Amino acid sequence: MLRASRRTAACAALLLGALVAGTGPAAADSGGGGGLEECHNNGICVVAQDPGSPGSGSSGGSGSGSGGGQTCSWNGEQVPCTRDGAWFNSSDGCYWKESTPQPPADDPAWLGHDPANGGAVYDRLCYVDGTLGGGQPLWAATAPGAPPPPSPAELAAQAVREIPFHPPTLHTAPGEKGTLLVGLPIWLWYDRDPGTFDHPSATARAGGVAVTARATLKRVEWHMGDSSASTYCDGPGTPYKAAYGSARSPDCGYRYTKSSGGQPDERFTVTATLHWYIEATIDGSGVRPIDPIDDYTVESNLLQLRVAEVQVLN
Repeated sequence: MLRASRRTAACAALLLGALVAGTGPAAADSGGGGGLEECHNNGICVVAQDPGSPGSGSSGGSGSGSGGGQTCSWNGEQVPCTRDGAWFNSSDGCYWKESTPQPPADDPAWLGHDPANGGAVYDRLCYVDGTLGGGQPLWAATAPGAPPPPSPAELAAQAVREIPFHPPTLHTAPGEKGTLLVGLPIWLWYDRDPGTFDHPSATARAGGVAVTARATLKRVEWHMGDSSASTYCDGPGTPYKAAYGSARSPDCGYRYTKSSGGQPDERFTVTATLHWYIEATIDGSGVRPIDPIDDYTVESNLLQLRVAEVQVLN
């Protein structure tokens, strides 16, 4: 069984006395030259001269995306549909890419067309006898071989992928640097920022169409590591401050019913899952090109919490 340290046990004894007597915070020597600690009924001890803040974890994450591939063919052989930014045109066996810069208006590549009337000159790389070789630049009204612009639904999917979600950084009070006590309330919260709370969004544009995907936080699911059911909170939770004393969290808290003894490193592993609702709409019209995503999840960083049972010394 995990036991509280001497410092925690001393504070716990004071807490029990305060609870029995119905009094306010108790005081204990911090033992580290930092002055007296004020230990509240919820197990949160604050150095009187330097209130400080609860311990915090670290965050990290990565994202990736992939698109579908296309297959092109020439004379019965499969060939890449793109090459160095050029698109393959199956009608002539050439890769076409807009020339940069465009040639002068009197260049023969314009085929007599006026640049002011539209179209462009494209560099070409063509298959000749099965081998890629040179090709003369030519004018075309549109990019030969280029795919059509993405549909609004494809833009919506792209916008969803580009929403700047990132793992939230979790905090508890008491924090992970100390020892929590069985049965006493804990404050739970995470850092608020545009990627974890305030309606993160992204916009994808193509072909004169823009689609914006916007996320709304539905709930936060805390996994406390003690095999109990998840704890749900409506939002990020309220950060603890020394001025709150022994008060309970107004919106996101927990109580352990057993110690972390027997767990790896004698600690519970705590994580949180953010559940989001995402809606994508075409800018200017409000039309939804795809159905809303009802439960898009983002995982947090890890916290390691040591929880001890209070040992009463006779």
